[in-house]
Amino acid sequence: HDIKALLANHSIENIGIILIGFGMGMIFDSMGLKVLSSFAFIAALFHTFNHMSFKSLLFMGAGSVLHQTHTKNIEKYGGLIKSMPVTALTFLLASISISALPPSNGFLSEWMIFQSMLGSSHLDNTSLKLAIPFAIFALAMTGGLAIACFVKAYGITFLGLHRSSNAKHAHEVNFLMRTGMLLMAGVVLSLMLLTPYYISWFDKALSGLGHLSVYDKIFPDGFWQMHSVGFNGGVVSPLILLLALL
Repeated sequence: HDIKALLANHSIENIGIILIGFGMGMIFDSMGLKVLSSFAFIAALFHTFNHMSFKSLLFMGAGSVLHQTHTKNIEKYGGLIKSMPVTALTFLLASISISALPPSNGFLSEWMIFQSMLGSSHLDNTSLKLAIPFAIFALAMTGGLAIACFVKAYGITFLGLHRSSNAKHAHEVNFLMRTGMLLMAGVVLSLMLLTPYYISWFDKALSGLGHLSVYDKIFPDGFWQMHSVGFNGGVVSPLILLLALL
């Protein structure tokens, strides 16, 4: 019920996701699969930046709510979307991203990590054939739990009726606090809308460390489609998904 403890526990989840990406990159690198290795490392770096952005925004939102209600207990909130609309909107954006709902930046980096694991299907190593499917299952399960958790966190905090006098008398935070949340929301949106640019930067950084460049393999058709580099890999189009959802 502690909103900050809830967010801190989700940091553990997301650090685990990042380490899955780095782990797959190291496995592929040790087996000489340089293209898949670069793809997995890029996925891990992308998710690191995504987690930095949406978790910072979530903590800003939680701090704003705590500042106005003087409690961290989610059960004492409710109805804050009416009195704190900027906080509610930016918190919603970050909640969608951390839940990896398409076409958010969190969805795109988790999709890349899924694709890097699915790209290991042709490996002959028996221990990897047992371990990687378990990791895929674990990642899918944590993704589902994250959605359930943030539906609860957002709904109880911002929707419904006030459940305490503190929440009833809360109002929007000051200009500087709102500005901070809006600027970080811009970072989250840029990671979603400008994904190819960020991936090109990560690709160049890895190329400078001796890894193969895979940008042209991820975006062979331009910005409209993102491709996996694995055998029988998937394809996703963030912009088409966004237009369809709108």
